[in-house]
Amino acid sequence: MPVTRADGSPITASELSGYRIYYAVEGTDASNDTVLPVSGGSTTALQITLSVAGTYTFAITALDQNGLESSLSAPISVPIN
Repeated sequence: MPVTRADGSPITASELSGYRIYYAVEGTDASNDTVLPVSGGSTTALQITLSVAGTYTFAITALDQNGLESSLSAPISVPIN
């Protein structure tokens, strides 16, 4: 959960409206990223079903109550069998 905004000012969970999880399977165009909206600033886990095996790249942004979206987190890659 983020504790500061991009400008360095503090942000609390009560100011977050949710997150967006961006993901794509390796070898696809970035424009094919799937975006999963996650409601609620206190959400810490989400279960999704991936129908195609491969290496997936995930990144996340945070949304505040004013609709401002953070920059993307550092991406992580996960092999899915």
